[in-house]
Amino acid sequence: MIEIMANINTYIISKVSAVESNINEDFFASDTDEETICRHDPGPFYMRRYMTGGGICGFNFSFYTQSAAVKTARQTQESILEALEIDSFVSFLGLDSGQLIITARPTPVSRSDAGIVIYTSSYRLEYKQEA
Repeated sequence: MIEIMANINTYIISKVSAVESNINEDFFASDTDEETICRHDPGPFYMRRYMTGGGICGFNFSFYTQSAAVKTARQTQESILEALEIDSFVSFLGLDSGQLIITARPTPVSRSDAGIVIYTSSYRLEYKQEA
């Protein structure tokens, strides 16, 4: 799962111009107002194995963007959503096949006293593992 998220993050960096550098996981690490992170959402990582050795797996994840400008945070999240509007795929993200489901569109999460806003969008990845 860690390698898959690294592939998703690399894909987002290549497709979304507002995300120019590394995407940290699970926390905002820089001192800047502008940053995007990914988070493995609480919930089950499921794996259903078949007698052939293959199986179906799935997990939830989200992207969070913080910014001093509401418009910037929302536009970054909308750009991430557009990049991940893939639905079904074959040979993508280092996976043979799967489905990428949007579970929550860009939504505001918080605004600090300093005026920093955080927006999020959520996704579910379901993929097939070959034996």
